[in-house]
Amino acid sequence: MRRVSFGIMGTGRIAHDFSLAFQSMHKFHHENKSTKYETIRECRIYGVASRNSSKSDQFAKEHDIGKSFDSYEKMLQDSNIDIVYVATPNSEHYSNVKLCLESGKSVLCEKTFTLNEKQASELFEMARERKLFLMEANWMPFFPLFKKAKQLIESGEIGQVHLIHAQLGFKNNHVSNSGLIENSLGGGALLACGIYPISFVCMVMNDFSPETIQSIGTFVNNVDESVECQFKFSGNRIGKVSTSINAFLDSSATIHGSLGKIHLGGMHCCPTKLTWTNYSKGHETIELEEPLYGKTEFSQFNFPNSEGLAYEIEHVIDCLLESKLESEIVSSNVTINTLKIMDKIRSDIGLKFIGE
Repeated sequence: MRRVSFGIMGTGRIAHDFSLAFQSMHKFHHENKSTKYETIRECRIYGVASRNSSKSDQFAKEHDIGKSFDSYEKMLQDSNIDIVYVATPNSEHYSNVKLCLESGKSVLCEKTFTLNEKQASELFEMARERKLFLMEANWMPFFPLFKKAKQLIESGEIGQVHLIHAQLGFKNNHVSNSGLIENSLGGGALLACGIYPISFVCMVMNDFSPETIQSIGTFVNNVDESVECQFKFSGNRIGKVSTSINAFLDSSATIHGSLGKIHLGGMHCCPTKLTWTNYSKGHETIELEEPLYGKTEFSQFNFPNSEGLAYEIEHVIDCLLESKLESEIVSSNVTINTLKIMDKIRSDIGLKFIGE
């Protein structure tokens, strides 16, 4: 496979940002005459599908996409498509990904991957049986400053990690954005935001099996509005997670070690600033500011730092060109074990989704 052709399932805000990031990726490699340009320029978004034909037509026109489909099934019948980016509501991910796999298409599915661990395990098993690539679209570990933080830890610059605190939250307008508080759509803080601080803590700890999990939560309209969790890992390590759709949280993350600390400012799920403090060097602080991938004139993104989706897109393209069935970074184990933790949290606070 030389050319990778994407199909997009869904026409919401994140699908819009994905398409702009794809354009940004092309522009960046072209303008910088990168070594990957010959590969990247062959990749494309071939088509977009919605059950509302006017939406798919408008989306295709806005993003200069050649094909518009008025049903998911029609798009999946097109042999030109190699991989489908699933950007539908959380509640639809399981059935949509399953439909793609049954149609012989590889899949990049937006987070949160499924409602629970059981659904995710079934889909990854199906992908393995059919020899198809499948990955959750958790963009966080592909950002350069996330990688830098991991490198600093692995090189011993902050000593033994003892405590991590990660938080992510915003004040949702429950009237204009009512879908976020709909149980039937897989709404609530955990699936909307919580996956990032939870996976951040586990990825940095390199441990997805905390010994204990303690959680409390508040509710609105039968979904979680705010959640606070504490994880205890082996080696007396602690992770603290805060997430909310009812409060603007700092949304940063701090990693505390025996010799220093690392602070990822802005939003830890798409970091653009890293502060590293080493106590043995007189509390010296080194700040690294990372410009976003392919910063361009695009200003119509719906979500902060969405240019950075290109890091994730490039990784997926590399995986497909190398005939991989899984990402080694956001692997099936990462997704399944994160959902296992989230299932435990939901059980503790008393949250169950319709249809489970």
